[in-house]
Parts: sequence; C-alpha cells; structure tokens
Amino acid sequence: MNADELRSRYLRFFEQRGHTVYASDSLVPEGDASLLFTGAGMNQFKDAFLGKGPKDLKRATSSQKCLRMPDLDNVGRTPSHHTFFEMLGNFSFGDYFKREAIQWAWEFLTKELGLPREKLAVTVFLTDDEAATIWEKEIGVPKDRIFRYGEEDNFWPAEAPSKGPNGPCGPCSEIYFDFGTALSSPKPGTKSEPATDGKRFVEIWNLVFTQFDRRDVNVLEPLPRKNIDTGMGLERICRVMQGVPTNFETDLFRPMLTAVEGLTGRKYGADAAIDVRMKRISDHVRAASFCIGDGVRPGNEGRGYVVRKVIRRAAMDLRELGLAQPGLHEVVAVVARVMAKSYPTLTERLDLIRDTVRLEEERFAEVYRTGTEKLKVYLDELDAAGSKSLSGEKAFFLWDTVGFPFDITKRYCEDKGYDVDEASYERSMDQQRERARAGSQLSDEIFGTGPAAALKGRLEPTVFVGYDMLAADAHVVALLDAEHRLSTHPALEGDEVTLVLDRTPLYGEGGGQVGDAGRFHAADFDVEILDTKKADGFHLHKARVARGALKDGASGRVTVAMDRRADVMRNHTGTHLLHWALRRVLGAETTQAGSLVHPEYLRFDYTASKAPTEEQLVQVEDLVNQQVLRDLQVAKSESSFDEAKAAGAMALFGEKYGDRVRVVKVVDSELGAEFESTELCGGTHVARTGQIGVLKIISDGAIAAGVRRIVAVTGNGTMKLLREKSRAVRAVAELVKAREDDIASRVEHVLAERSRLEKDLARTRRDAALGALDSIRARAIDVGGTKVLVHTAEGLGSEELRALADALAESNAVIVLAGVSGDQIALVVACGDASVKRGVKAGDLVRELGKQLGGGGGGKPTLAQGQGKDVAALEPALRALVDGLRPKLAG
Repeated sequence: MNADELRSRYLRFFEQRGHTVYASDSLVPEGDASLLFTGAGMNQFKDAFLGKGPKDLKRATSSQKCLRMPDLDNVGRTPSHHTFFEMLGNFSFGDYFKREAIQWAWEFLTKELGLPREKLAVTVFLTDDEAATIWEKEIGVPKDRIFRYGEEDNFWPAEAPSKGPNGPCGPCSEIYFDFGTALSSPKPGTKSEPATDGKRFVEIWNLVFTQFDRRDVNVLEPLPRKNIDTGMGLERICRVMQGVPTNFETDLFRPMLTAVEGLTGRKYGADAAIDVRMKRISDHVRAASFCIGDGVRPGNEGRGYVVRKVIRRAAMDLRELGLAQPGLHEVVAVVARVMAKSYPTLTERLDLIRDTVRLEEERFAEVYRTGTEKLKVYLDELDAAGSKSLSGEKAFFLWDTVGFPFDITKRYCEDKGYDVDEASYERSMDQQRERARAGSQLSDEIFGTGPAAALKGRLEPTVFVGYDMLAADAHVVALLDAEHRLSTHPALEGDEVTLVLDRTPLYGEGGGQVGDAGRFHAADFDVEILDTKKADGFHLHKARVARGALKDGASGRVTVAMDRRADVMRNHTGTHLLHWALRRVLGAETTQAGSLVHPEYLRFDYTASKAPTEEQLVQVEDLVNQQVLRDLQVAKSESSFDEAKAAGAMALFGEKYGDRVRVVKVVDSELGAEFESTELCGGTHVARTGQIGVLKIISDGAIAAGVRRIVAVTGNGTMKLLREKSRAVRAVAELVKAREDDIASRVEHVLAERSRLEKDLARTRRDAALGALDSIRARAIDVGGTKVLVHTAEGLGSEELRALADALAESNAVIVLAGVSGDQIALVVACGDASVKRGVKAGDLVRELGKQLGGGGGGKPTLAQGQGKDVAALEPALRALVDGLRPKLAG
C-alpha cells in the first residue's frame, strides 16, 4: 500500500465517522508568533482545544505537514527520524473521548489496514486504569502486551505533572508495531519492551487524552471539556505496511535515494556511512522544498536559518559523496513528483523552489571552500601541538566571519578524528543568540497568552464593514492596556490603549497591507486611532485618548482617515498590476514572494533567478501605466476558494485562505486574455485603475537568493517624487550653468575637465617629489646598518607613491611613504632584499600601519600598499613603526 493510498484511506475512515477533513496547515503557522514551525497536527486546532473555536466543530481529521529540528542529528542514522514529516491525526473537541479514540485506532489498524493483532503492543500512563481497562477488556489486548509507564513516556506534555507547564494536559496511550525478536536489542539490564527496545518496537500512533488543567506541581484539575488529540506518523505506518527496514525504503523516499544514486554514482545499501549521507540528503531536500513552498527563504535568522541549515548540511553530504558542483536542486523535482497528489503546490512552485535551492548551494560552495581551507590550517596547527580538540573560539570565528556553520565544522572535525569545544563556542554565541531571540520573538509555547488572547471565546469577532463604508457607529466591547482589560476604570486623556469595537470600517493589518488609522469620537471623548491590527478574529485599534475619558462599553462614531486609506488603496491595486506586468515581461514563473502596501509607497518582492534589465523594468512600468490610463474597473467579489481557483484567481505565495475568499479582478474587455489580473485578496482597492495616478518604480534589487524587491510609488507619492526630482534637476542646472535639457552633456564636460586637472596636479606633485629626491634621502636614519626612510607628502596617491618608492629603492633600505588627500591616506612600503633577509617585510609593515589608521593593506615582502583614514593618528603611527623596527634591525 503506497503513501497516497494510506493517507486517503485514513482521512476517509474518520470522515465516515463524523470528522470534518481539514487540509494541512502551512508549515508557517498563520498569526501565531509563538511557533517557529508547525510541529503537530493539533496546532491548527489550538482554538478549538481551548474552547474558542467554531461552536459546531466537534470532530476533525487531517494529514498535517510538520517540521521538527530537535532530532536533526539522528536523521539518517536511525530508521525513523526526520526533520519534515506528515502527521495523520483525528481530533475531538469536547465530544468523544478515550473509548472511541482507542476503538477506532484499533479498528483502522487491524481491519482497515489488516495488521496482525499479535504484532501490536500498547502503552498507557502509570495510573490510567480507564485506558488500560478499555484496551484489555473491550479491545482484547492481552495484559502482557499492555505496558504502563510514567509521565516522561506517557503524558503530554512530557513530565507536565511535576515540571509543567501549567495548562491543558493529559495522559497518552501509544500503539507500537512489534518487528519481532530478530531485531530485539534492549538496553543493557532490561527486558525487551517498548520503552527499552526501540529497534524491535516502533511507535506508530499516539493517542493523547487531554483531560486535566495543571495548576501547580502535581495539581491536576479535571477539565470540564475533555479533548482527544492523536497523531500517527505517515512515514512510520508506510514502513510497516510496505515491510521495509526503515522509513527511507518506502515509496516516500526511495525515488529521492535513486536520484542521489544517479548524481553521485554511489549505490544505496553498499556502505552504511554512505547510506547515512544519502538518507540525510533525501530528508533535508524534502524539508527545504516544503519550507520554501510555504514561503520561507534561506537566511541567517529564525525560520530562514533552519532552511539554510538543512540545505547546507545536505550540500556538504553531497560533496562528501563526490559531487562538488550543485546537485540538490535536481532532487527537488523528484520530491515534487512523489508528493504531487496531496501537495500540488510543490509542482506549481517547482521553478522557484529549485532555483532557491540551487542559489543556496552556489553560495555554500564558496563558504565551504573558504571554511574548509581555514579549518585545514587549524587542524594542521592542532597536529603540530599534539592536540585533537578544536577551540570553540576558532569554530565561532569560522561562523562569524566566513559563515561556516558550527554543525558542519563539528561534522568535518569528527570525520577527521577531532572534537570541538562546544562549551566555549556556545559562550561566544550567547550574545548573538540572545539578540536573535529578542528580534524573532519566537518560542516553543503552544497556547498564546495576553489580554487580547483572553477575549477569544468570550466575545464575538469584530465585524469589518470597511469594504463598503468609511464611517460607522460602534461601541467598545473591550478596552485594553498593555497588561490588562480596563473594565472598571476609564482611559483618560493622554492614555494609550487598545480598543476592540463590535464593528469597524478600519482595515486591520494583513495580506501585506498596513492597518488603517482614524478616529473614534462622541460628545464626551475623542480618540485618535494610530494603527489597526488583527488577532484571533478581533480588530485591535491602537489608540490614544485625545479628549475626555473613554470607558469600556462606550458608544461613538468610528471613521477612517480617508486620505491615508486612499493612498493605501492606490498602492495596493498598483501592486496587483505590477505583479501582472512582471509575469508578462519576465515570464509566468515569476511569482510574488511578499509585499508591503504602505500609504507612502509599495514594496513588492518577487522570484527571479537574475536581475531584470533596465529596459525590462521600463517595459513593466509602461504596461502598468497603460492599464491605469485605460481607467479599468476593479471588480471585487466573494466565492468559495475552490470556485475562485477554478475561475483562474491567483493564490499568493505563503498566504493561507479560508473557505470563503475575496477576489479582486481587473480586466480589459477589449484586450480580453491579453490583460487580466485576478487575485485572492482581502485588502482594500480603488474602484477604477485611473484612480492610481501614475506608478513609478524607484528601485529594484536582490534581497535573498532568488528573490528581488521593487519599491514603487503611485498617486501622491509619484507627484512628490516628480516634484523632488524636478527641484534637484533645476538645482544642478543652476550649478553647472546649463539649460535643463543640456545638463547631461554639461556635467560630462565638467567631470572630464576635473579629471584632466587632477591628473595634471598629480603629475606636478610627482615631478616635484622626484625633483626633491636628494632632500628626501637626506631624512633617512640608520638603524642597525639599515636605512629607514619615512616621508609624508600632501596630495600623492598610491600610483605616485609607488613611483617615488622605485626612485628611492636600495637593497639595504626600508622606505615608508604616506600620501594625505583630505581625510584619506595612501600608504606604500618598500623593503630591499637585504632588509627582507633580516625579517622586515613590506606586507607586514603596511598591514599593521593601515590597521592603526583605521584601514588596512597588504602585499609582497618587497613592496606593499594600503590605506587609512585617521589622519590625526598618522604621525604617532609612523613613529611607532620606526620604534618597532629598531630591535629587529639592531639584532
């Protein structure tokens, strides 16, 4: 039975038992900053577990994309560990409980899949007699196949009763497949059972019975509403059903392994160490493909760092298998083909994912080359010192300056027989790690907290009326400060608060569009709304009381700042036209990778393997403005997601959509298919394209591997830009005394004249210096029989200083020349052959001198050059250089 059939049979089984089938949530949890990645099937049902979800949702089932990193080092080394995996799950929210969960799990495994009853074993929490009785008396599992374990093994979260956290928790019951005594390998001193013999017993399904609210250490209060949360790893049950020794031999991974065999010429199964690398490549490319497909780009922080890490680990494995050039991107297409039935977006975004992986491979190739060169030097130094341990400081230096990841440093050293001082590396990283944590605001918590989160389930969501009106009567349903809900005392003049209204015309930040500003006012108060956010179904109005006192429950009139909203709408519709034009000029593979719609400008991120030419950007700009001049209607409608997709609406990259979606469509009936922009979008837009004004691209540049960013303006922003440019042109025309249409030729003439004069001046200064050779030579001093000459000249650059050094050169001399031009210092050092033999090298001298002057330098032992910028430090630095030469030359 292949993976696609297993997945569909599982979902169908529970759908037939009253469960609503949900599509997998994104790997990037929507609106949940507490999670780095989706790591369990229950994440998208968090609100339902807390009693804050839809009241009619009682049962659900899904096959959820998950990503977990704690087991990263085990991937490829064990039969079952992965970074990315799918979790099959069935959930009950205050509906059925242990009996049904256990009965249906057993029925699915033994009847639907036909697994032998005698090959299954189960575990329960130490004191969960209810679950144990169901397994033994109702299901018929022999008592010697039911194992009781403590809170570390059979409680969720693990060890919650004694160690926390507080909140919903409960015992769990796990189902194991017994691969037989032939694979038995229990821990020393123990008998073979699920907790001690991981090779023989493999966990395939975990049934969590969420029935307690932990209040304190071992204080568990029964929940009034009990829930069921189960999870079965698709990869593991595939392994069982397909009768293969590891997850990697299933149809989910075997095609990727075959692709790696083709790339490297290595045969899977011939060598255990090679197998580990091949399995790791397959797993990591799959994980990276899904992450990129869900909108995560390789980077140095947060989610981006995770993607970069798995790609670079896989790239290193590929190199160790003998392929020096990029090849991981070729495996991406295999991942997309294997997963196509359930995840067609991988195929739709194949070019983007493949290009992103390839570019990251190319970047890593340079990092790897530089890093391994330095690492080889470090290991040679260790050999010379008779040591086998690389210091953490050196490992940190490789990461901090070269970008060579620590885990790759560690693996490289281990493969060569060395270890790395991880403790000192961690000490070096602590400060940076703290900054990253503070910036990302990501944690491993599952349930959100705070005054806004506490409203969910108690209040109805905010009704948004801003598509049709810019003002509405409303009343305050919650008044919050940073810490509490203000239900007993008012907010006074000058106080900053968060308003939650029963209805609002103000758009809450989302889909790349910033939130609205506006006013909430009545006879006895006036509140300035500075920004509007969305969270948990509520519009949160960040506000300041401008007059009077505002109480919870107050009624008034809420109005949108209309001019600001109009600018935002121009930029948002402009973004849609820009997206269409980019795809028209650069190709249909160009897709949106992010956006920001601001009242002053629009920012549009898009996928591209190379930079567009200036001519292409002009073409894009012209295409957009042609549609603006046609003053086309911008139509908005609502439909189901499937209907909108069938009608050709574009679902944007990284966005998650509900069952009902808003469609924004711009079409020219005369051009027909030649121009049609149709996107799923919940933002606010102009009524006709003519209201955009003129769109002008300000800049275009790369922001990540395979991703570029355009910044543009429309409407008032374009007028402001044109006014500023016109003012600047007039100012330049006055400076160069030319008409505006002659500025370019006049500036070219002025620059050419300046260049000629600078060359003449440099020639004059050089000739003057060469004409004064005798007086310059006379300044040399004798140090241990070597002439040391230090000379500073105004206005001389590197070229003139080198000519002067050639003229002054002697075999037994050290010549140090500095040329000062404004706040820039040019340095040239020349050492004769005899001086070099005495250990004085020009490259070393200029490097140290440049460093003291805020610059640098380098070169050969006989001639080197550099630069600096601290003119005030020049004379002291030159004196220090001579003082440093005395002991060396005297010796």
